[in-house]
Amino acid sequence: MKPGGGPQIDGGMFAPTLAMKCSFLPFAGSNPRWSVRNVDLWILILNFLIGLTVHGMLFQPAAAQTSASRSDRLKIIPNEPLTISAESLERDVDANLYIAEGDVDIKYRDVRLRADRVELNEVTGDMVAFGNVIYEEGTDILRADRVEFNINSELGIVYKGDAAIQPDQYITGNRIEKIGEKSFKIDKGSFTACSSPFPFWKFRSSESTITKGDYFKGRNVLLFIKGIPLLFTPYLIFPIKEERQTGFLVPDIGSSRSKGFHLGNTFFWAINEGQDLSLTHNFYNNRGNEFVLNYRYIFNENTQGGVFGRTIDDRLENATRGDLRFNHRQTLPFDLETLANINLVSDRTFLRDFDNSLEERTRQTLSSDLSITKRFGQNFVRLLFDRLENLTPSGTAVIQTPNQVDERLPELRFSSLNQRLFDSPVFFQQDTIFSSLRRELSGETQLEFSRLDINPVISLPLKTLRRSLTLTPRVSYRETLYTDDATTAADKDAANPIDRGQFGFGVEASGPKFEKIFDRGEDKSITKLKHLIEPSINYNFLQNVDQTGLPSFDSVDRVSQQNQISYSLTNRLLAKKKLKPKDEQGTEVTDVEAEPQFETKELVALQFAHGVDFTQSDFRLSNLTATLQVLPSGPNRLEFRTSYDLYADRFVSSSIDFITNYKNKLNMSVLWRRDLIVDRTTDAVTAKTQFLDLNVGVMLWDTVGIQYRTRFNVEDQERVEDILQFAYNAQCWSLIGNFAQQHVSLGTFDVDRRLLFTLEFKHLGKIGTFRF
Repeated sequence: MKPGGGPQIDGGMFAPTLAMKCSFLPFAGSNPRWSVRNVDLWILILNFLIGLTVHGMLFQPAAAQTSASRSDRLKIIPNEPLTISAESLERDVDANLYIAEGDVDIKYRDVRLRADRVELNEVTGDMVAFGNVIYEEGTDILRADRVEFNINSELGIVYKGDAAIQPDQYITGNRIEKIGEKSFKIDKGSFTACSSPFPFWKFRSSESTITKGDYFKGRNVLLFIKGIPLLFTPYLIFPIKEERQTGFLVPDIGSSRSKGFHLGNTFFWAINEGQDLSLTHNFYNNRGNEFVLNYRYIFNENTQGGVFGRTIDDRLENATRGDLRFNHRQTLPFDLETLANINLVSDRTFLRDFDNSLEERTRQTLSSDLSITKRFGQNFVRLLFDRLENLTPSGTAVIQTPNQVDERLPELRFSSLNQRLFDSPVFFQQDTIFSSLRRELSGETQLEFSRLDINPVISLPLKTLRRSLTLTPRVSYRETLYTDDATTAADKDAANPIDRGQFGFGVEASGPKFEKIFDRGEDKSITKLKHLIEPSINYNFLQNVDQTGLPSFDSVDRVSQQNQISYSLTNRLLAKKKLKPKDEQGTEVTDVEAEPQFETKELVALQFAHGVDFTQSDFRLSNLTATLQVLPSGPNRLEFRTSYDLYADRFVSSSIDFITNYKNKLNMSVLWRRDLIVDRTTDAVTAKTQFLDLNVGVMLWDTVGIQYRTRFNVEDQERVEDILQFAYNAQCWSLIGNFAQQHVSLGTFDVDRRLLFTLEFKHLGKIGTFRF
C-alpha cells in the first residue's frame, strides 16, 4: 500500500475481491469525479459499501468528513470477503454521492444486491437502486423496479416490487414501505403463502400492514382462489406465524338429522406457551344453544392437564344438559404422583346425543378418580377416590339419570411387588387394600360398608437339572374383614362385622428349555437364528369357603375355589440382526471399518395352553388355546388367537389382529373377533358375536391420501360405523373430505350420517368447514 493510499481497518487490511468492467473517466470542470483506477480501486469501493444495507445489515455510516477522519469511525470485520461487479463505479465529491452503474452486483456475507444502477449518499445514508433490482439476504428475496432505502434507519420504500420472505410469505405491491424492523406497509398489493407464480389463493387489498411472524392487517380485502374473486371484507386481520395466536376461528357450518342446521363460532385465546383456552358457541336449529369451554395447560414437565365442559338448553327435551371433564397430572414434593380424571354427565344419554365419537356414544360406564401415589423401591402406597356410573339406558325415556353409582371414598392400597425377603432365598409379595364402599341405586343408598383385604404370598424359586428347570412353590393366605355382612350393609342403623379367610398354595415349573442355533454367516443381515422350546406347568389351590353372608360389591367379595393345573408349550424364533452403522444424528452411513453392532429380536412366538379344573365334576378339561405372534420388522405385526372347546367340539373364540405399514405409503390394520357361548350339556350355541374392524390408508401421491375405516357386525350383517376420508395437501392449502356413518339409536333415528369438507389455508387455518 502506498502512503496515504487508504485507511487501516481494525488494525488489518480489508481486501475485497473485484471483478469489474471499467472505463477511464477524466476530471471535468467544477464537478470533480473520481475515476476507477487499478490498485487504488478498493478504497473507493470500501467507502461505498461501508453502510450498504437493504434489509437487516447495519454499519454506522460516515459523516461529511475527509477520508482520513472517516477511517477512525468505520468498523468492518476483518477478512470477510466482499465483491462488487459493475460496468462503472464513480464518486461525486460535491454531492457526497457514490454511483455504481451497469450490471451492478454487490456481495457481502449472505447479502447480495443486483441492479442496473445504485446511488449512495454517504452523509444522509440514503441509497437508491434503479432497474431490475434484486436483493437477497439468506433465503429472503426482494425484486423491484426501484428501491429507496436509508441505511441509518433501515427503513425504505420499494416501488412495483415483490418479496419472498421465508418460510412462506409472498408479498407484492405497487408501493411497499418498510416501516419497522419486521413491518411493511403495502399499497395496492397482495399476500399469499403459495410459492407458485400463479398462487392457488391470495388476498388483494387497497392497503395492508404485514409484520413478519406476526399479523396481516388489510383494508378492502378480496380473497382470490385460482384467480377467481370469492370473498370481500372491508377489514381483515389474521396471524401469519406458526405458533398459536389469539383470535376468532373460522365458523363451522353444517347440518345433521337430529340437531338440524348448525353454526359454530370459536374464540381461541393463546394465554402463553403453556396455556390456551377456547370458548365455543354452537347453534343447533333443533336443539338450541350450546356453550363449550376447553382449557389446556402444561406448567412444566411434571404438571399438565385440561378442563372441558359443555352445556345446552335442549329445546327438544326441554332440559339443561351437559358434561364436564377434568384431567390433571402433577408430581408433588416427596415424589408424590397425583392423577385426577373427573368425568361428569347430566344424564345417561347425553354422550349418545351430542358426541361424535362412536366410543363415547356407546359408552356403558363413566369413571372418575383421584389418586396420590408414593413409590419406594418395589413398593407403593396409593390413596384413591373413585366413582363409577352406569350409563346403560333402560326403558324408553330419553333423559335418564345414572341408575347405579359405585364409589370408593376412599381406598388406601399398599402393594409390594415380588422381591427377595432380606438376604434369604425366599421371595415375598403382598397386596393390602382398605376400602370404604358405597353403592347408590336410583338415588337411594343400596350398600355402604368398609373392607380390609390382606393378601400376602411367599415363594421359593429352586433351580435344578443344572439350572435348566425352575420350581417355584408358593403359599398364600387371604384375609378379608368387613364392617357389615350382606344384610346390615344395606341398613344404616345396624352393623354386623364379618370376615373371610382363604388359604392357598401352588407350584410352578418352568423349563427345561431346549434350543438350537442356526448360523447363517456374518455376511447376512440376520447372522443367526435361535429356536427355543419352553414348557411350563402350574398348579393352583385355593380353599373353598362359604361367602353367602358377605356383601357383594366387586370381584374381591366373590373369590372362587381353585384346584386346577395348567400347562403350556411355547416355541420362539429369535434373530440376531446386524445393525447398519449410523452417525450421531441417527442417519445410516457406509463405514466398512466400523465395529458391527447387533440386536436380538423375536420374530415368531407360538404357544399352546390347556388345563384341568378338578373343582368341576362334569367338564374338567379347559379350552385348548393357541396364540401365534409374528413380528417381522418395524410396525408390522400379526397376532392370531383361538380357543377350542373339547366338549362342544368347536372353536368358541377366535381373533386376528394385523397391522402393517409399507414405506408410509400403505398402512392397514385388521381386527376380527368371533365368540360363541355354548351350552355343553346340549351342544347348542346360545349366543354368537362376530365383528370386523378394518382401517386402510393409502398415499396415492405425495399430496393425496385416502383413509377408510369400517366396523362391521358380521353376525348381524350390519355396519356399525363407516368413515371415509380424502385429503389433498398442497404447498399452501389442503382440502379434507370426511364421510361418517354411525349406527346408534338417536330417538327416531337409527343412523347418524355426517359429510364434512374442510378447506385449510396455510397461516389462516380453516377457511370453511361444512357438515351435511
